[in-house]
Amino acid sequence: MWPEGLGLSNQLEYSYNRDTEAEILENWLNLDYSKGIFSTGLRFEIFQPNDPDPSINRGKNKFAEIDYKYIRADIGDRTEGLDIVVGNYYSLFGRGMILKSYEDRAIRVDNNLLGLKVTGKYAGFVITGLTGAVANSNNERKEILHALDLEYRGWKPLKLGATYALNLPDVDGAARTSMASLRVVPSFWNIDIYAEYSVQQNNDVKENVFNNSESIVGQGFYGNLNFYLGSLSLSSEYKYYDNIAFTSHDGTIAYNTPPSVRLEYTYQLPNRHPSPLNPDNEQGFQVAAGYNLSDDTYLTGAFTQTKTL
Repeated sequence: MWPEGLGLSNQLEYSYNRDTEAEILENWLNLDYSKGIFSTGLRFEIFQPNDPDPSINRGKNKFAEIDYKYIRADIGDRTEGLDIVVGNYYSLFGRGMILKSYEDRAIRVDNNLLGLKVTGKYAGFVITGLTGAVANSNNERKEILHALDLEYRGWKPLKLGATYALNLPDVDGAARTSMASLRVVPSFWNIDIYAEYSVQQNNDVKENVFNNSESIVGQGFYGNLNFYLGSLSLSSEYKYYDNIAFTSHDGTIAYNTPPSVRLEYTYQLPNRHPSPLNPDNEQGFQVAAGYNLSDDTYLTGAFTQTKTL
């Protein structure tokens, strides 16, 4: 009998290039166990060999190690309590304007943090503090990220949030990069709204680019309005991203991924000409409509425009 609280999953991918006669083998084995308020887990990764693209393999050319492990204690309930994670973890603040630590194996993204994350809930407030390091392109964790997020959920029609994050570079004399944001999330009748404004500060950029004339070296705004009426849904989004890419000093780690403001299709044909997100220089909008004809049929249409500043 399988022990209660034990979870096991495995994903194996193998490919062979006929032209170059190159093999790629990738395997992820996840093992998790939970009992009461405690849980623990690990991920054993095998790449023999990995994808030859350095931006994908990120230093794991021939690799077979436990590269993700954690211990977690979840005390309390959904409204009041404390959640503590030690080890590797993922985290998302708001919609990723300041911090989006996640894994997407389809596009080979994994910017998990190794460190400590603590989340507390009380009287409608949710506060999350974390510290940790993300692996760079050589699979080395050198730079430290500190972040704090505070959100108020005590009144259903309106949620408020604030985030602050600070990156400490592993280079002598290099300036720290900090980001801060405020967000409001109203929800009433059949309408949902999301708005977030962020700023970035870095003394090196302030001195070398702005000649100390500006204290804020980057700013961004994202807004979203959704309307629902029966089977009909309407959505509009707007983005303004001016130098808000939150990265490590060498640029190989991306801490944030602001909303792209474009539809992401699962079908190949609409994705024939993808447009990569540029958090440093984009402005655009999208309007979309969807209608649910039946349980098996859904119609959607959108108009999207993105341009450089």
